Formats: sequence, C-alpha cells, structure tokens
Amino acid sequence: MEQTKSDKKKPTEKLLLLIGKGQKELNTSEGSIDRMEYRKARYFFPNNEHMIVETPFVGEAILKLCPGRFDEVHIFGTRDAMWDILYFHCLSLDGENLADPYVDPFLKLSGAIADRSLISTSPLLENVAEAFVQRTAVSRCYCHLIDLGTEPDHFWNIFRLMTSPDLGLDGCNISIDITHSLRFHPLFLVFTLQYFLSIRQPTGQSYPVDQTTLGAIFYAGLELQSDYRGKAPIFDLGLFLEMMEWIDAAQAFRNYGDTVPISHLLQGSNTPKALLAAMEDFSRIVQLNDVENIQNTSRKLLSAASNISGMEPATLALILPRILDFPKKLTATSSSWKAVLKLSRHHLDNSHIGLAVLSAWEAVIERIAQIYGVDARPIDNYKRLSQIARSVVIDTAYAHRLEISSKLCDLSRFRNAIAHAERTQPEDIARNFPNILEMLETHLGDAEWNKLPTLRAL
Repeated sequence: MEQTKSDKKKPTEKLLLLIGKGQKELNTSEGSIDRMEYRKARYFFPNNEHMIVETPFVGEAILKLCPGRFDEVHIFGTRDAMWDILYFHCLSLDGENLADPYVDPFLKLSGAIADRSLISTSPLLENVAEAFVQRTAVSRCYCHLIDLGTEPDHFWNIFRLMTSPDLGLDGCNISIDITHSLRFHPLFLVFTLQYFLSIRQPTGQSYPVDQTTLGAIFYAGLELQSDYRGKAPIFDLGLFLEMMEWIDAAQAFRNYGDTVPISHLLQGSNTPKALLAAMEDFSRIVQLNDVENIQNTSRKLLSAASNISGMEPATLALILPRILDFPKKLTATSSSWKAVLKLSRHHLDNSHIGLAVLSAWEAVIERIAQIYGVDARPIDNYKRLSQIARSVVIDTAYAHRLEISSKLCDLSRFRNAIAHAERTQPEDIARNFPNILEMLETHLGDAEWNKLPTLRAL
C-alpha cells in the first residue's frame, strides 16, 4: 500500500559519539575493585541552565538533556579508549562498586584494553553497549572500534566504517558529539559525514521523507567551567553546518556558475529580496542559454547589488564580487555577439561544453547579422544567416591561415548534434571546440569579416 504524506514516519535521529582515553585510576585487589576515579562534570545547555546532568560522559548528558530525541546511539573509540570506565559508570549504582555479575566482564574488558587485545567483534563491546542502554534508556546502542589515525590507511578505515550500510544512516537525522577523542578524530568525522550527506541530499524543491540530514554538532566546553559557575556548557555548533552549506554553494558557483544555492542560503537574512531574485534570474538565464536577455538580466543584477546596505551576511560579502564579475563583463561589452561569445567562454570554463557550443554558434550568427545590418531573430533571416555561416568564403590568405571555413563547418556540425540530439563523438567536440572558440574570440571581430556582403548576398 502506498504511503500518503501524513502516513510517513518521522525520520529517526541517531547520535554519534566519540570516546577518548580520559583519565582514570583503577585499584584492584584479589579480583575485586577497590576504587574507580574519573573526572565528572555538570553539563547543561545554555538555553536551559536549570537542567543539569552530572556525568563523566557528554553523550549521557546529551541523551538526558534531550529526552526522547534520539533512538539510536553509535559510540566510536580506539582499542585503548575508556570503554571500561564507561561500562563501570553505567552499571555502578554508587559510583564505587559493581554488582558481582558485572565484575568479571569488567576485569576482562580492562585487561583487553590494557594489553591492546580488544577487537571489533568482541562481546565485551556488546556488554558496553547493553550497559549504556541500561543507563540512558536509549532504544539501541552500538560500539565500534576505530583506528588510531596515525596513517592515511587508518583514516580510510574510519571512513569505511562511518559510511557503512551497517550503520543504517540513510534516511536519518544524524547528530554528533565532538568533545572527546583525539582532536583529529572529530574533524575527520565531520568531513566524512559531510561527504556522506552531500551524495544523499535530495535535489529539487520536493524533499522526500527519507532525506538524510545532519542535525547538530555538539561540543562540551569543559574548559569553560570557571566561566559558568562550575558547570560545563554543551554548545550546538550549528554555524559549522551553515558553513558547510556555504562551502557547497560556493563550489556550485565556482564549478558551474550557479548562484541559486547561494540565494537559497540567504533566504530570511538581511539580504534584499530584489538581489536574491536577480541572482536567481541571472543564473537561470545563463543555464537556459538565453542569449537575447543575458545583458539585460546582467544589468538588473548589478543594479540590485548596488543597493545593498552592508548589513548582509559576511559570507555573501566575500563571494559577491566574484558573482558580479561575469555580469560586469557582459554589460561592459559593446556588441551583443561579443556578450554571447563571453557567455560561451563562461559555459566552457564551467564544464558546460554543450551550452558553450550553442552560444558560440549564436555569436557567429549575431556577428554576421551585424555585418549585414539585419535582425537575426526572424526565422527566415536566421536560416539565411546560418547558410552564410556554414559556407563563409573570405578568399584571402587570412581566412585560409585561420581555417575559418572548416572551423565554422565543425561548429555547425557540433551545434546541430547537440540541438537536435544527433549522433556525434563527444571526444571530437571536447578536442576541437576549445580551438574553435579561441579562434572566434580572437578573430570574429576582425575587419576581414566585413567583406562578406560583397562576396555573398543575404
């Protein structure tokens, strides 16, 4: 039975935790535990200072400060991380002693950590996960061993683990705590999740329910306890998520000239709506290869940008000059064919060779129309101008040297193959079109072209 929108389940949220080595002191005698000491902290969220959880583990505090939010936890740590301390803490009722059934598993776990023999498939890690569930009442918990990270292969092993289908992160909200472990582990975890999410984000305006998202990046400021009357604040570093989105948007602009992702990030900010609309209009005009409106849309974007107040986000201030660079080049161009030729170069530089070919052909048509003093838009004029372009004859050493006729024939062939979905060899276009465009950029405005009306009537 197909689910309706109201029937679909809310995506689950999973919490990923890193556990470090920490500081511990363990005294045992005759197989019993005399004393277990570890550093606790009183954790809280700054927006609710009255709700406090005292624990040595930030993950436990997050779960108790956000009751019902997370239904699954994944704990990652090296083989010498304080798994034993976590186990002891979860099962010790008084903080100093374990019930008899838990002592032997605890000692085995401590021993495996001490001699570095703990392995990822060990039932000892399952004991830790079960203890954590018992302590926090989270529905499910899984413990994972990760490499130390002193070699590149270690990081790729971590990457494979974090992105493994076994973790079941698809279709979930994912939050992470980056407080503990070696400092480079949280950094690599964030990068890994960002890559994981970037290839799973849905496209278009309609987001499906199984969207995978990054919910929160938690960090506990243990070093700030003196500033918070002996309490450790837990921050949600949402700005990190925003910055990652800005990086993606900036790369979309750098690689493809697309400003729409930037415009979407600016919705709700102090950025004038007229500027956002102009950015999206310009991006669409470029993507649609609308050679007729490209200069007018460029002027509208520059006009809207001239009215900004200076109160816009700093991220926009940094990239806006780059966004306006191409519209400035287009509006500074005296002839429409020159603007269209610049559009062709823009497409080629942004890996849109198909649009680049189409624009280059339109530039040739516009240039010949200018020479003959006619409007290229009427269909009959366009057909005649195209015939001239396909058989340009400038019987001079200049034209022969530049191979103008053969290059325009190739350009026409490439254009027809793209516009009419004809069979072609992509490598042929990729290999030869850049040289054709370079010739046009350098010589399409030469005075020799003005001889065309004397050689062939329109």
